[in-house]
Amino acid sequence: MQFTATFLALLAAFPFASTAPTSENVNSPLQKRQNIPNNINIGINEKRHNANGKGMWTAWVNGQDPCNHHSDLNVYEDEASPCNIRFSLEGMDYQYTLHGCGGDLSIWRNGKDNVGSCYWAPGHVGCVAGAGYSGRWQCHVNDGPGK
Repeated sequence: MQFTATFLALLAAFPFASTAPTSENVNSPLQKRQNIPNNINIGINEKRHNANGKGMWTAWVNGQDPCNHHSDLNVYEDEASPCNIRFSLEGMDYQYTLHGCGGDLSIWRNGKDNVGSCYWAPGHVGCVAGAGYSGRWQCHVNDGPGK
């Protein structure tokens, strides 16, 4: 009996024995904070152009410098629309797709969830090394940090 009490007292002194996992200290995928942008810009990368001088469609997180952080969609503005092309954004979770070219534009996550609407938002961001980026649309992600 004395041995059991001593053993339990020693065992309780070690950190692995002092706390049992609870729902509060177990990391689950649902508890992980996702990196989701608040707004996504869709526009033209003027640095990359085809033989006709048309720029490549690209996307970037609003507020980030597209000169250093963008995702080219690998189609040019005179060859195809930026719709239905999956892309990832640097430092963000998930893939996104622009839907509805020729009508009401929306932004979709992983090809299955409509997560926001897009509106015309022309603009230009110049880059130190020459040509820059021309914004066309901005898509508000409904479940982004700014909801």
